[in-house]
Amino acid sequence: MAGRHGPAVAQTSRCPPRERPAPAAARPGAGGRMATLTELRAFHLVAEAGGFSQAARERSVSQSTLSAQVRGLERVSGVRMFERKARGITLTAEGERLYAITQRMFAAEQEARHLLSGGVALQGGHLRLIADGAPIPVRILSSLSRTNPALSFNLTVSNSQTVNEALLDYRADIGISAHLPSDPRLRAQPFAQAALTAMVPATHPLARRPFLTLAEMIRHKMVIREKGSQTRAVLEDNLVAQKLEFDSVQEVGRQDAVREMVAAGFGIGVAVTLETTPDQRLAFLPIADAAIRLTEYVICLDERRRNPMVGAFIRAAMAIDWSAAGA
Repeated sequence: MAGRHGPAVAQTSRCPPRERPAPAAARPGAGGRMATLTELRAFHLVAEAGGFSQAARERSVSQSTLSAQVRGLERVSGVRMFERKARGITLTAEGERLYAITQRMFAAEQEARHLLSGGVALQGGHLRLIADGAPIPVRILSSLSRTNPALSFNLTVSNSQTVNEALLDYRADIGISAHLPSDPRLRAQPFAQAALTAMVPATHPLARRPFLTLAEMIRHKMVIREKGSQTRAVLEDNLVAQKLEFDSVQEVGRQDAVREMVAAGFGIGVAVTLETTPDQRLAFLPIADAAIRLTEYVICLDERRRNPMVGAFIRAAMAIDWSAAGA
């Protein structure tokens, strides 16, 4: 038996050693290599742009570079940051949490650079805007781009509730809305007032009128925004003040849909003077007795009010003469 035990021990010593579990300190996310700033920035850019290809185009880097850096971040953390789907990517729950952190991190970096530069005018940078209409932010961006031609941006158009939610979730840097937010985490700066205007088909008999009254307008079929729209809310406030109410109403979800429905002859619409753009199919008439106006606000998170990009945008909004647009 002793002879058999000896060779058995010798044979075991010649076998390749079994792989042992990595010590906790060497495992991803458990004290091993830390994520690099480059990997965090790559993750932030992809999350901000909503996709690898879009981030690569916006930042003039290769998609493969961004993909490799994000994979490195996921490998070292042991956490998947994005759900890859056929139609694009979405942030995982962990990715959402990290994105909230990188938002603050890179905003602070931007503020620090601006401070150390002595307040020199910003060049470049990227802004994510969300607004309840397109014409107003486009005009502000046009003004801002004259002093910062390298500025890039994303613009999302939605309703006022979504504007606030996007800001609170760090999915947007700046919001523009006629609805004053009540959440104390948001800072709102008023920059313009706007009147309501009636929108009628250019071929309609009313199109030749110099103005309309509320009573005249509501005798016709109306095409208006859905409940929750600030344009509709102000219209209803004006009707209540005159002790009037709608007779026949067609509701639609977006202002561009109101425009198309009116142009197609479905009724009379209401728009905000600051958001009207020339359209040969339509005539825009002042509503003589609509005394209650909308106030437009630039909105941001209170913690980001000192961000130089946010500050530059607010200053550009305040510098525009909005009365020239019928405010």
